Amino acid sequence: LFKALAGSVGLRARVVSGLVYNEPVFGPGFYPHAWVEVDFGDELGWLGVDPMLAQPLADPTHLKFVDGGVNAAMFRMLSGVELEVLELR
Repeated sequence: LFKALAGSVGLRARVVSGLVYNEPVFGPGFYPHAWVEVDFGDELGWLGVDPMLAQPLADPTHLKFVDGGVNAAMFRMLSGVELEVLELR
């Protein structure tokens, strides 16, 4: 929906996916997630926006792996991957 809304006001937007660190919903850890990147032009470039997590600018815990939504190929790519959070501020 956000991608469509951005397009309706003339902004280029794309869905991307990867992992996001989240504590409140499922407990601490990285989870598969999709969000939107919006092209703000040459000066700013593509910036992540995460309407689901109410982040007008997606925070650094968003680890992008692919353009497009969360899919089976991404799950296969990440199977067996373990991430350890050393510090979170």
